Amino acid sequence: MTESKSKNGLPKAALHSPEDGVGKTPLRRGVQHMVALQIVRNDRLKAALEYHEMGFSVILLHSVQDGRCSCTKGKNCTSKGKHPKLPRWEKFQKTPPTAEQIRNWWTSFPNANIGIITGAVSGIIVFDVDPPDGERELRELGLELPPTAVAKTGSGGLHYVFKHPGGHCPNSVGK
Repeated sequence: MTESKSKNGLPKAALHSPEDGVGKTPLRRGVQHMVALQIVRNDRLKAALEYHEMGFSVILLHSVQDGRCSCTKGKNCTSKGKHPKLPRWEKFQKTPPTAEQIRNWWTSFPNANIGIITGAVSGIIVFDVDPPDGERELRELGLELPPTAVAKTGSGGLHYVFKHPGGHCPNSVGK
């Protein structure tokens, strides 16, 4: 099966309005083509929208390039690529952003990292086990975590993801 190509050699499916969804109304102006192609090819945008569809409150985080954070601290940042790029992100702890906001963010900053706000707003909590002592301390305490989704962090630690239990669930950010 051959893929249908447009005049510029790109697959026709890539030349559609993001508002209409791929496969509906073709775009007609060159600038719109660039925006649509960026959206189709931006895996981070796609992932952020998928997380949003799963009910998570997604925010834009700074990115890292050549060991430098995109924030003003650059190479001296102590939390490279792990902190919000949005100046007023706290409101998303109560109300998730819209899909339109997410599209606008990652269209403007396609290399931005994705942050998921934990807690009641997203319905999840995360237990963060930092290297090198976290796993050893769990073993020494005889603690065994129940089966759940686990993500490896950039520092080699582990994030254990659990359903939010409801009610107040304090955190230990920065401790």
